Amino acid sequence: WSPNKDSHVNETYNSNTNKIKVTSYDDENYLIYKVKYTATFNATSPASFINYSNNYKLSCEVYNNNSCSIIIPEIYVHAKGYFIYGFDTGTATVQQYSKVSLNKDITIKPIINSSSKNKTINIKKEKLYMNKVYVEQSNNCSDELANQVFNTYTRMVSNAPYAFKTPKIRLLGEDEYVQQNGDESAGLTFWSNGSIIEIRCKPSYASSKYLIHASIHEMAHAWDWYYGLRTGTALSEQDYIKEKYQKYKDKSESERPLRDYSYKNETEFFADLYTDYYFRYVDSNWYDIDSVHTGSIHAWIFNEDKFYENIEKYKNIAENDYKTN
Repeated sequence: WSPNKDSHVNETYNSNTNKIKVTSYDDENYLIYKVKYTATFNATSPASFINYSNNYKLSCEVYNNNSCSIIIPEIYVHAKGYFIYGFDTGTATVQQYSKVSLNKDITIKPIINSSSKNKTINIKKEKLYMNKVYVEQSNNCSDELANQVFNTYTRMVSNAPYAFKTPKIRLLGEDEYVQQNGDESAGLTFWSNGSIIEIRCKPSYASSKYLIHASIHEMAHAWDWYYGLRTGTALSEQDYIKEKYQKYKDKSESERPLRDYSYKNETEFFADLYTDYYFRYVDSNWYDIDSVHTGSIHAWIFNEDKFYENIEKYKNIAENDYKTN
């Protein structure tokens, strides 16, 4: 009981005497009660969750008629050719890290799909990283190209697990990729469907080893997106990233620290920025980043505005999230 109807504590009831203390005429006391609401994650065929059993539950407690919230955790799907498009709460479709208000018990179901364009591929090989991220190789992607990607991600898991954030990566043959995504890119990360990366196995990439670069670039997009879901502000939306993008986007190529494609928008700028940082400072001396980025004045990235310090801050936040989840 409490004179405050929104109280979370018993303020007037004396358990020893079974009496309520009255301090003035016409005192009003309100019954304070606590309820636990539960969200049950129900996996349906053809998918099962990695690290979460079917009927995994998250709960929160609420006082009186208020509501409480849960945060959708990172959940990864284990099924060849499938990924999680989002989660159906019964009233809305949400993504990982979304806040969901509860005023009753609910069931949350994953929305399962077979590919970013509803097209199933024939999978030749799959590899699991960190017990949560699947990389699927199409029959039409050569082993030479696929192994470049597999090796790159194996190294990234050892050197930068904090940025390894997307649940599904698909290595598509040349015709499969162009048919679905067009002929202008080596890889794409899709935001609206649970973050799936698709990488193009173009035969001419074998000698240039360009897919090594594309693999990190696309993973940087995924990290950027997940960080925005987790904190409310994507990495590419940080003020110092936007300021540097604006500073260099209209300059000539000789005055730019990164390749021209970096200045398409802030998200591409961040992805190339992190890729440059990764190959120069995180996992260096095995891939020639200067074959893609000129490197002529790249030092500004790490000397201006405490870029390295900021990356360390984001890394630490991401690592703590990984340990928690």
